[in-house]
This record gives sequence, C-alpha cells and structure tokens, in this order.
Amino acid sequence: MKALHDCLFFLPLLTLKTGVYEFFAIDPLSIFLSNLIMDLETATLFRITFSLGGLLIFLCLGFLLPYRKSQLLKNKSRLLTNISISFFNGAFLYFLLPFTLVGISFFAKEHQLGLFHYLSLPTFYQTIIEVILLDFIIYWQHRLTHTIPFLWLFHRVHHSDTEFDTTTAGRFHFIETLFSFFIKALFTILFGFSALSLVLFEIILNFSSLFNHSNFSLPGPIERITRFFIVTPDMHRIHHSTIVKETNSNYGFCITLWDKIFKSYLHEPKNNPKHMDIGLHYFRSPRHRNFFYLLKMPFLKKE
Repeated sequence: MKALHDCLFFLPLLTLKTGVYEFFAIDPLSIFLSNLIMDLETATLFRITFSLGGLLIFLCLGFLLPYRKSQLLKNKSRLLTNISISFFNGAFLYFLLPFTLVGISFFAKEHQLGLFHYLSLPTFYQTIIEVILLDFIIYWQHRLTHTIPFLWLFHRVHHSDTEFDTTTAGRFHFIETLFSFFIKALFTILFGFSALSLVLFEIILNFSSLFNHSNFSLPGPIERITRFFIVTPDMHRIHHSTIVKETNSNYGFCITLWDKIFKSYLHEPKNNPKHMDIGLHYFRSPRHRNFFYLLKMPFLKKE
C-alpha cells in the first residue's frame, strides 16, 4: 500500500550486514537472493531499481496510452501533492523508527520467535508460503481500513484523489503508513517471516501497487487471463469509484484470490469505467489537493 514513497525516499531494508548466509538455508535460490541483499547498499539499489523502474514504466504507459484522459501534466498541484506526501511518508518512517522489518526478522530468528522457525521447511517453499501469507495479511489490513471508522479516517486520504494513475499508489497518510508497518512487524514476530520473504514481498507489493494504480488498460484477452491471478488496473480502478459499494470491493493489491474467497470481488463498475467518477463524494475541491490539507484531513469533517 506504500509503493511510491518507497521509490522516492529510501527506507533501510537491512540493519545487519553480516551473518546472512547463517540465516538462509544453503540452496541455489537462497544463495542467489541473499547475495542481492548482503548489505544495506545492495538491498537499497535492488529495491529502488524495481520500484523506480515500475514507476517510470507505468507512468509512461499511462501518459502515452491512457485509458482515461490523462490529467497528469495539466493538474500539476495534484502531482506535486502525491509526490510530496510520498517523500514525507518515507522520511517519517526513516527518522522515527530505529529498526526495520528485516531487523525485526533477524531479532525473531535469534530468539526463535514465530511459527516458521519450528517447521523446518525448505527455503524455496517457505519463501513462497510466506510471501502469499503476507499478501493475505495486507488484504485484510486494507479491508479493515474500510470497515473500521477510525482507520477509514486516515485511509480516505488515499481515496480522496479524484484522478487515478501511478502517483495515487503513494498517496497515504503517514499514520496509515505507520500502522501498516506495525501490522507487518507484528506478524513477522508471530510467524517468524524470513528477511528474504520480507524483501521479496515489499518489492512485489510496490511493483503491484504501481501497476494496478496505473492509467492504462490491458488488451481484453490479456486482461481476463491476468485478472484471474493478479489485480489489474481495470480491477483496482473500481475500488476507487465514488460509489460506496464499489469502493468497498476489490481490496487486493496483488493476488485476486482473496477478494473471490471472501466475496469482495466486483467484476465491473456500474458506470462506464472511462468516465466513472473517481475518489469520494466529498473532499473534491482544488484546495483538498494541498499537501498540508491531506495531513489534517483525518481530523476534519466531510466537505
């Protein structure tokens, strides 16, 4: 859910530079991937490359082949706000927290905290299971921000965007960003998620979020096949509709399975998706695009 600010501002991924081989089982996959995150600089470069690459690719696709009329360059105040709040979220976590998710993972391993430390699964299968489980957790985290009124006050900052493109992916209130971090930290301790799984999941989550918030549409047959497995822009665009029933659907960020299992999947919107209203029925005036207004939005009444 915090994809763009991870592209725009560096969040440390590792707090330890040694002992990684001690953490991973010795097999070709774990050796290859552990080499990629052996130290802070390499991990940062690896993550930023994927995230920034996705940002540039999907921005270009949305600008050159827009599904809806692109307002990206015409509405510069909105663009500046979305980028600014992404920077701010990254800085907020960077300076506030003295630890990272991977650091918490090493702590859990050292103290044998979490279910997976007692299962002795092969690294390859454990990584797959953990990444899928993390996606499941994020699905429910997202769904709760829609169903618990207090959490919705902060999440509506994301939904207040009246346009839908890749920059929307990073438009979150910093309190929600902090909440998301602690949810993942809690489950990292409960399940003992590996550092490898956490890094891979964050990369997948960032890339998926940039993809499914982008302003382009896959060709019909490709869209139908892709949507069977992962969340597409056409599917997630419905979630950003002003119609409440549609807003409260399609919560997934990566895997579509959870929406279908828990009956929150909606195949198409009521109105033409090329012209449907995006955002909320309230907070729609130009002054609501202001960076400082978004910071105080959770504490304001509907306008």
